[in-house]
Amino acid sequence: MPKIVWLVLTVWIHGALPMIGQRTINSLEPRRTHVQFFQDGEEIRWIDEEWVINMKRESFEMRFNLRKYTEQDPSALHVMFTATPPDVNVLNTEGAGLAGRIDSLYEDAIIDHGGFHYLYYQNESERRANLLVEKGPNVYLSWPIETWYNYQERKSLRDFKGEALFVSCYSDWNNNQMIDEGELVVFTIHFTQ
Repeated sequence: MPKIVWLVLTVWIHGALPMIGQRTINSLEPRRTHVQFFQDGEEIRWIDEEWVINMKRESFEMRFNLRKYTEQDPSALHVMFTATPPDVNVLNTEGAGLAGRIDSLYEDAIIDHGGFHYLYYQNESERRANLLVEKGPNVYLSWPIETWYNYQERKSLRDFKGEALFVSCYSDWNNNQMIDEGELVVFTIHFTQ
């Protein structure tokens, strides 16, 4: 079982959102935290520089690139879902990774201010995301999100009553345990239905 490194996400660290770079993944070579959102098999584009995504209140999929997880390089994408803007204090909290099922996969998107989903891929038995493509040490992964959980009950995304959902994504590409430019982005999902 991978060791939980330190924490996640939020946006207002340096006063501005970091740049992700190109919107499409031209290479699996990790350089920046790059996340794509898909719904009904089509990519949902975000509004440039604002990281706002408009989508239906239905299941969606996140796709992202990482290096394959190893003990020497615990590469992971930390993802936190919040109904209000994320709390920057979570960034320095040890042990806030949310546990997955016994087979390592998450069943739900947990909406929480104090924890994050720890997504990685080591092999088919040690993973928290689905493998789409593997090229050398790099992987392109998928995480389908159909339900959410608020520590009381599991609900479909149609039952989420908030106007927006904040999705914070962070990966420590250079393993320096600091959030560097391009490693963190916070998306705001606005539901259109």
